[in-house]
Amino acid sequence: MDSLKYGNLESFYNFFDNGESISNQARILYRYSKKLQELFPNPYDTKTRKRSFFDWLQLNNSIQHDIGSLYLGDLEHVNHHEKISALSKNIDLLKGEINIVTAEMAAMESSKFWKLRTAWFALKSIFKGE
Repeated sequence: MDSLKYGNLESFYNFFDNGESISNQARILYRYSKKLQELFPNPYDTKTRKRSFFDWLQLNNSIQHDIGSLYLGDLEHVNHHEKISALSKNIDLLKGEINIVTAEMAAMESSKFWKLRTAWFALKSIFKGE
Protein backbone atom coordinates (compact mmCIF):
# COMPACT_ATOMS: atom_id res chain seq x y z
CA MET A 1 0.00 0.00 0.00
CA ASP A 2 2.93 2.34 0.65
CA SER A 3 4.03 2.00 -2.98
CA LEU A 4 0.79 3.67 -4.05
CA LYS A 5 1.33 6.43 -1.54
CA TYR A 6 5.02 7.09 -2.29
CA GLY A 7 5.38 5.72 -5.82
CA ASN A 8 4.76 9.05 -7.54
CA LEU A 9 7.08 11.17 -5.37
CA GLU A 10 10.05 12.87 -7.01
CA SER A 11 13.44 11.44 -6.08
CA PHE A 12 17.12 11.86 -6.84
CA TYR A 13 16.83 9.15 -9.51
CA ASN A 14 14.25 11.12 -11.50
CA PHE A 15 16.88 13.63 -12.66
CA PHE A 16 20.22 13.85 -14.44
CA ASP A 17 22.91 15.60 -12.40
CA ASN A 18 22.27 18.77 -14.40
CA GLY A 19 18.70 18.95 -13.03
CA GLU A 20 16.88 17.82 -16.20
CA SER A 21 14.20 15.20 -15.58
CA ILE A 22 14.52 11.66 -16.95
CA SER A 23 11.57 10.40 -18.97
CA ASN A 24 10.16 6.90 -18.55
CA GLN A 25 11.04 6.21 -22.20
CA ALA A 26 14.69 7.07 -21.47
CA ARG A 27 14.68 4.77 -18.44
CA ILE A 28 13.25 1.87 -20.42
CA LEU A 29 15.64 2.46 -23.32
CA TYR A 30 18.66 2.45 -21.00
CA ARG A 31 17.40 -0.52 -18.97
CA TYR A 32 17.10 -2.80 -22.02
CA SER A 33 20.11 -1.62 -24.03
CA LYS A 34 23.36 -3.30 -23.02
CA LYS A 35 25.24 -1.08 -25.48
CA LEU A 36 23.96 2.11 -23.85
CA GLN A 37 24.89 0.69 -20.45
CA GLU A 38 28.42 -0.03 -21.72
CA LEU A 39 28.79 3.40 -23.32
CA PHE A 40 27.32 5.27 -20.35
CA PRO A 41 28.00 3.36 -17.10
CA ASN A 42 26.49 6.19 -15.02
CA PRO A 43 23.39 7.38 -16.88
CA TYR A 44 22.86 10.31 -14.48
CA ASP A 45 26.29 11.83 -15.12
CA THR A 46 26.32 14.82 -17.48
CA LYS A 47 29.48 16.56 -16.26
CA THR A 48 32.48 14.23 -16.04
CA ARG A 49 32.31 12.54 -19.44
CA LYS A 50 32.87 14.05 -22.87
CA ARG A 51 29.54 12.57 -24.01
CA SER A 52 26.78 11.51 -21.66
CA PHE A 53 23.57 9.52 -21.87
CA PHE A 54 21.77 12.86 -21.57
CA ASP A 55 23.67 14.18 -24.63
CA TRP A 56 22.87 10.98 -26.52
CA LEU A 57 19.15 11.39 -25.74
CA GLN A 58 19.17 15.05 -26.79
CA LEU A 59 21.00 14.17 -29.99
CA ASN A 60 18.61 11.41 -30.96
CA ASN A 61 15.51 13.42 -30.04
CA SER A 62 16.68 16.34 -32.17
CA ILE A 63 17.43 14.08 -35.12
CA GLN A 64 13.98 12.50 -34.91
CA HIS A 65 12.43 15.97 -34.70
CA ASP A 66 14.43 17.19 -37.71
CA ILE A 67 13.48 14.15 -39.77
CA GLY A 68 9.83 14.66 -38.82
CA SER A 69 10.09 18.29 -39.86
CA LEU A 70 11.53 17.29 -43.21
CA TYR A 71 8.66 14.90 -43.84
CA LEU A 72 6.21 17.65 -43.02
CA GLY A 73 7.97 20.01 -45.41
CA ASP A 74 8.73 22.40 -42.55
CA LEU A 75 12.30 23.18 -43.68
CA GLU A 76 12.37 26.77 -42.47
CA HIS A 77 12.64 25.66 -38.81
CA VAL A 78 15.54 23.29 -39.36
CA ASN A 79 18.91 24.80 -38.54
CA HIS A 80 21.17 22.94 -40.95
CA HIS A 81 24.35 23.62 -39.00
CA GLU A 82 22.84 22.14 -35.84
CA LYS A 83 21.50 19.18 -37.80
CA ILE A 84 24.93 18.47 -39.33
CA SER A 85 26.55 18.77 -35.90
CA ALA A 86 23.99 16.42 -34.35
CA LEU A 87 24.40 13.89 -37.15
CA SER A 88 28.17 14.08 -36.80
CA LYS A 89 27.93 13.34 -33.07
CA ASN A 90 25.57 10.46 -33.78
CA ILE A 91 28.01 9.05 -36.33
CA ASP A 92 30.79 9.21 -33.72
CA LEU A 93 28.63 7.31 -31.22
CA LEU A 94 27.69 4.72 -33.84
CA LYS A 95 31.36 4.26 -34.76
CA GLY A 96 32.06 3.56 -31.10
CA GLU A 97 29.27 0.99 -31.02
CA ILE A 98 30.59 -0.61 -34.24
CA ASN A 99 34.07 -0.86 -32.71
CA ILE A 100 32.63 -2.60 -29.63
CA VAL A 101 30.63 -5.08 -31.73
CA THR A 102 33.60 -5.73 -34.05
CA ALA A 103 35.83 -6.48 -31.05
CA GLU A 104 33.19 -8.82 -29.61
CA MET A 105 32.88 -10.66 -32.94
CA ALA A 106 36.66 -11.00 -33.27
CA ALA A 107 36.86 -12.42 -29.74
CA MET A 108 34.05 -14.88 -30.49
CA GLU A 109 35.55 -16.05 -33.78
CA SER A 110 38.97 -16.60 -32.21
CA SER A 111 37.54 -18.71 -29.38
CA LYS A 112 38.00 -22.48 -29.26
CA PHE A 113 34.24 -22.93 -29.23
CA TRP A 114 33.84 -21.00 -32.50
CA LYS A 115 36.62 -23.01 -34.18
CA LEU A 116 35.05 -26.25 -32.98
CA ARG A 117 31.65 -25.08 -34.21
CA THR A 118 33.06 -24.23 -37.65
CA ALA A 119 34.77 -27.62 -37.90
CA TRP A 120 31.55 -29.35 -36.83
CA PHE A 121 29.51 -27.68 -39.58
CA ALA A 122 32.18 -28.50 -42.16
CA LEU A 123 32.20 -32.13 -41.08
CA LYS A 124 28.42 -32.24 -41.00
CA SER A 125 28.18 -30.91 -44.56
CA ILE A 126 30.66 -33.54 -45.76
CA PHE A 127 28.57 -36.38 -44.35
CA LYS A 128 25.34 -34.94 -45.72
CA GLY A 129 26.95 -34.59 -49.15
CA GLU A 130 26.35 -30.88 -49.46
